[in-house]
Amino acid sequence: MNESYTLILSSVILSMGNFVLWWLLFDEEFDQRIEIYYEAYREQMKRENEEFVAKMQDIIDLDPEAVEIAGFGEKWREKLENVNKLRMEADAMRKRVIWVYYFALGAILFAAGGLVVPGGVPVTDSFTLYSTAISWWVLVVGVLTMVGLLVHYQLIENKSQPRTEGEPIRDGSSIQSVIDGLRSKLPL
Repeated sequence: MNESYTLILSSVILSMGNFVLWWLLFDEEFDQRIEIYYEAYREQMKRENEEFVAKMQDIIDLDPEAVEIAGFGEKWREKLENVNKLRMEADAMRKRVIWVYYFALGAILFAAGGLVVPGGVPVTDSFTLYSTAISWWVLVVGVLTMVGLLVHYQLIENKSQPRTEGEPIRDGSSIQSVIDGLRSKLPL
């Protein structure tokens, strides 16, 4: 009986933690970083394009199709698609966050089944199926889904950060952004 209540409470805590975490991580700064990355990448590609045209101007004047043969236009399109892919990954991840709530709801429903049938359902003479056991596993899958989404978020975050060489590493980690988000959004 207590196990069912513990599962229900754990599922509610998981849902609340998931909501607060993503509320803090998907702030305007995240969207701005993606936009800044996109714009910086476009500017870099424009510079590369201008440098390429400056180097190859004589060849382009003689044969305009030489640029296509060199494959520069195709490379430019591929790089632009990679930037758009990062933006699409971030949007897709936002849509996947809801799965944690589905797992929490499933855990609550199985825990409620444990309240209705506390002795379990005897499947065979030697095996009894307890609804709370299923609920624990559904809750674990929900936690693992949340961790997987956090790893995916960190990968997107790392891709959107500009790479610097020769500079000391600054404390711009996800933990710091969560703390900064708490400070900016909570009335402390």
